[in-house]
Amino acid sequence: MNYQKLEDNKSNLAGVRTCLDGGSIRRLLRDDSGQATVEYALVLLGAAAIAGMLVAWAVSSGSIGQLMSTVVNSVISDATPPVP
Repeated sequence: MNYQKLEDNKSNLAGVRTCLDGGSIRRLLRDDSGQATVEYALVLLGAAAIAGMLVAWAVSSGSIGQLMSTVVNSVISDATPPVP
């Protein structure tokens, strides 16, 4: 059995215990850094989901094609000069 490795492992565990007892975990759990980034990511994920559902509805109902036809016809009729 290699006693040097055993002693190294004991010292590593002692360091972990010291870290835990010293409050590092409590400080880590109270840390708010990055919270705003997560909130923004969740909002963007929600917005992307809503946009995806809207696109799926528009494609399945055919309303986008009708809307584009109406807009193009309106622009063409407004741009065409009246016949005297």
